[in-house]
Amino acid sequence: MWRATKLILLTALLLALAWWVCTLPGAVTAHIGPYTITATTPAALVLLAAAAALLAVLLRVTGGLWRAPVHFKTWRDHRKAEAGDLALQRGLSAIAAEDAQKALAEARRVAKYLGNQPLALLVRAEAERLAGHKAEAAALFQDLTKTTELRFLGHQGLHRLEAAPPPDMPARHHLDNASTAYPDAPWVRAEQLSQALQAHDYPAALTLATQPAARAALATAAAQAATSPETGLSFCRQALKATPGFLPALTTMAALLRATGRAKAARKLISQAWRTQPHALLAQAWTTPGANALSIAQEALYLAESAPETLESELYLAQTALGAGLKAEANRHATQALSLAPGNGRALALLAALQTNTPLPPAGQWQCTSCQAPTPDWVPLCPVCQKLGTMQWVERA
Repeated sequence: MWRATKLILLTALLLALAWWVCTLPGAVTAHIGPYTITATTPAALVLLAAAAALLAVLLRVTGGLWRAPVHFKTWRDHRKAEAGDLALQRGLSAIAAEDAQKALAEARRVAKYLGNQPLALLVRAEAERLAGHKAEAAALFQDLTKTTELRFLGHQGLHRLEAAPPPDMPARHHLDNASTAYPDAPWVRAEQLSQALQAHDYPAALTLATQPAARAALATAAAQAATSPETGLSFCRQALKATPGFLPALTTMAALLRATGRAKAARKLISQAWRTQPHALLAQAWTTPGANALSIAQEALYLAESAPETLESELYLAQTALGAGLKAEANRHATQALSLAPGNGRALALLAALQTNTPLPPAGQWQCTSCQAPTPDWVPLCPVCQKLGTMQWVERA
């Protein structure tokens, strides 16, 4: 409604203006050389308006022709940019799909339309890498390191190229440069951790790990590889801080305490741990190295006092009594263990060994929680799936 009202008012105003012009009195005379032109005032105004309009059109046409080359260049650049963006998208899709031939074809179009723009360099470098053209990819990644925003991706690409077999040179240089280009990048941290693990440099890996399970595993491995017992004990404390009660750290710490002549402290450590989590591995760490079977059976009594009448205490007492030839004691404790946990495989194995005089099977084994691969001894890294901190003790059924 308002638009219609405005249109009516504007029309009325124009009609009023036209009427006013038509009513203007007088005449206009123009002398051009020998010619004289006379027209009424309204006609002269109309002719003047028409001449002004014609002049404006001529100026616009002339300006358009003057600017035509610039407009054409802008249009052509826009078309090239559109074609380059399309090739860029197709190239990224081909790289993600690992289609080397398609990626190379789109990379050539990207180079044609976008030249050495940073994203164009990235797509071309990744396409060459995917095609196995290591030298060409390295040159493009090197150019990418000279850019501002994508410098990190350049160093990352060079690192991956040089880390891939066969390596031409150590890739740590580009990893450090990538860390400088993008501080605290999770990818850099993960790669540095991987390199430290490959080199079995557990102290360095420990500074890079963030998960408690990984830190406990690395600190324990560093303690086992330490050149001095005191250094090893320091790593054990870090492991127990990350994961309190971590069994490999407890048993390693007990062994290191004994190595420094602190057998009493080792016994105290195992005894305290036994109160909260009696375990077959703690029982192994409690035993004095080199002691005879009877002494071991006697020592077992002291450990069992920390958690009396528990399954692990009864099993440990039965096992040590059996080893010392005390069959009645072994039978009593094995029967007690079976009453605490009916159907327990270790208790049944002890009773079977008493009857058949056969050796006891292992109490359990270490197993990766990720791939379920078994291993007889604890290791920080699964030997099959290479996962860190995934080894867990699995008791014999």
